[in-house]
Amino acid sequence: MKQRAFSRRTPHGGFADPEGWFLASLFIARAGADAPALDVLGQSVDAGYACHRTLVEGDLFARVRGTAEYKAIVERAHQRVTRGRTLYERAGGPAVLGPAG
Repeated sequence: MKQRAFSRRTPHGGFADPEGWFLASLFIARAGADAPALDVLGQSVDAGYACHRTLVEGDLFARVRGTAEYKAIVERAHQRVTRGRTLYERAGGPAVLGPAG
C-alpha cells in the first residue's frame, strides 16, 4: 500500500510533466512495483501523454499487459490519439502541416 501512496503523491509533488510520468512508470515497473507503475502510467495518459502505439507494440509493461487496469489505460490512450487525429484533420492539419502519420 505504501507504493500506491508514493505513486499518487509523486506526480503532484512539483513535477508536472506527463511524459516524465510515463518514463517514471517505466522505472517503477522495472523495479517490480507493478501497481504503482500502473498508477503513474494512468496519470500520464490521463494528463495527455497518449503513447498508444508504444503501449500496444512495446514490451515495456509485459508483466501487466493482460490486466484489466493496463487494458483500460491502453484504451484511454487510444481514445486520446483518435480524438487528436480527428481534431487535427478537422482543423485542416493535413493542408497546413502535411499528412499525419
